[in-house]
Amino acid sequence: MIKIGSATMYTITSSQLIKDSETISSNDDAFKFGFFSPANTTNRYVGIWYLEESNIIWVANRENPLQDFSGIVTISDDNTNLLVLNGQKNVIWSSNVSGFASNSNVTAHLQSTGNLVLLEDATGKNIWESFEHPTNAFVPNMIFSTNQKTGQKVKTTSWKTPSDPAIGNFSYSLERLNAPEFFVWNKTKPYWRSGPWNGQKFIGLPSRLVYSSSYLNGFNIEREDNGSLVEISYTLINSSYFATLVVTYEGKIDYTLWINRYQVNKGVSQENECDVYGFCGPNGSCDLKNSPICSCLKGFEPKNADQWNKQNWTSGCVRSASLRCELGGEGDGFVKLEMTKVPDFVQQSYLSVDACRNQCLNDCNCTAYGFDDGIQCLSWSGNLIDIVRFSSGGIDLYIRVPNSELARRKEAKSLMLNTRQIHPESQNANVKQVKIEDLPLFEFQKISNATNNFSPSNKIGQGGFGSVYKGELLDGLEIAVKRLSRASGQGIEEFMNEVIVISKLQHRNLAWKLWNEEEIVTLIDPQICNPEYLDDILRCVHIGLLCVQEIAKERPTMATVVSMLNSEIVQFPRPFQPAFILRRTEHRGDIDQQCHNLNSLNNVTVTSLQGR
Repeated sequence: MIKIGSATMYTITSSQLIKDSETISSNDDAFKFGFFSPANTTNRYVGIWYLEESNIIWVANRENPLQDFSGIVTISDDNTNLLVLNGQKNVIWSSNVSGFASNSNVTAHLQSTGNLVLLEDATGKNIWESFEHPTNAFVPNMIFSTNQKTGQKVKTTSWKTPSDPAIGNFSYSLERLNAPEFFVWNKTKPYWRSGPWNGQKFIGLPSRLVYSSSYLNGFNIEREDNGSLVEISYTLINSSYFATLVVTYEGKIDYTLWINRYQVNKGVSQENECDVYGFCGPNGSCDLKNSPICSCLKGFEPKNADQWNKQNWTSGCVRSASLRCELGGEGDGFVKLEMTKVPDFVQQSYLSVDACRNQCLNDCNCTAYGFDDGIQCLSWSGNLIDIVRFSSGGIDLYIRVPNSELARRKEAKSLMLNTRQIHPESQNANVKQVKIEDLPLFEFQKISNATNNFSPSNKIGQGGFGSVYKGELLDGLEIAVKRLSRASGQGIEEFMNEVIVISKLQHRNLAWKLWNEEEIVTLIDPQICNPEYLDDILRCVHIGLLCVQEIAKERPTMATVVSMLNSEIVQFPRPFQPAFILRRTEHRGDIDQQCHNLNSLNNVTVTSLQGR
């Protein structure tokens, strides 16, 4: 509306223009169209905002600001265009409608969606609208589109600076039309991506962003011209909601939600380095929980070790060994990455999960596959770009590796199993009652030799069941051996129960190996492994590892631990490997020597393998 004295006008017509300081409003008065100045500048622009000028959603003359307050907005003399004129009546912006001729007048309306439309009065035909020419904001009911044949896109572009609405370096558009996803571009280079749309959500977003978008009624995707034209829009759950997705001058997507015209939520889609497209290079994986945050995928190694060690990851990773299929053989398999933002350049097909795996396995060009209930079969060829590990969200990704890598991983898991020796004496019958058939066995004499006959000088700790000794096998493998003590109040069955529990950790140093292999989640009891609490559980594990580092000065104080547990400290350092050899005083060693012969029960030991 325009207020002239006590009169109210809702449109711009050939006979009714607006001057600087005047505005028109939508019927519900939520949106306004008029003149404004961004922060820290006196330049004048014509635009649309929601509720107040700080919430600009569209700018007309973004490349050509007015230098004073003499500007006007009017309808052109030929009744075809909306114009912005300066004080000298020069056109500084036009709606630029061409190929339209009518004897009827045209009128500009600001709709209750925030869309400024130019209508032919006689027919009501829409001849131009601001939603088809967005600036930096994607709002409800606006349609983004990409046409593969013509190359035309409806997209948003960032401001140059917070004070300058001119076109900046970043744009926001719909890409990868076979499995559509949003991209932010830094000029011509990808800067961020949402991951593919599965009909309900973008699977490349962590759960925190999926939950933040719960106010959405949903995205709607339409395909035309045999899929070469794809359009996407979104709506909100009811009319009392309004939201904006704004690409900032820094290349971030700011999302803001209002309910009943009160701002209730605000956030950003890119919060850290892992959100930057391909931050860890080809075949690298980014995980904020690790330090450094970049690592090569299983079966890969840094392409340039020197750069990688300097935390320059742009060169990425290459395979450690060739795939079997590349050598004309068989035996390739897959390793799984859970809760993953899948790589770019996905190929989608409508196959079951088993058919998807077989299709990838039978195609030597296929380097990874995944499955989502909405999209179904996802597969990739060539390098894997922009993989991110989440604490929750994402999907499982299966990376193709040669059988040599699978064998190595299987051997590593076997070495992580705690092993034990059963001496061939009378107590074997009792021990066999405990379920140990799946656990590897060592001859007692080899264990005795490795620990120098359980010498006190090899003792590295004392537990509830007995002592723990360091040792070294003939092949150089370091081991830790727990030996049941005669003085223990527990029996063999309890001891073997502990053996089995430890073996289920599948780890040679209590959670450390699994932590480094990004598989710590496998240790969590399924009864408490609720995704809602996963971040808290992983935080506690991280804190625990910090508290058992070998060098005491590197361990956090109790005050720091409390702050970590209360989330007052949120950025944790990477833990170093827990202490393996516990140092003792000579006095303690003398006591061990005196007690050795009294406390041994020679026929039961548990061995933990420690690789060099």
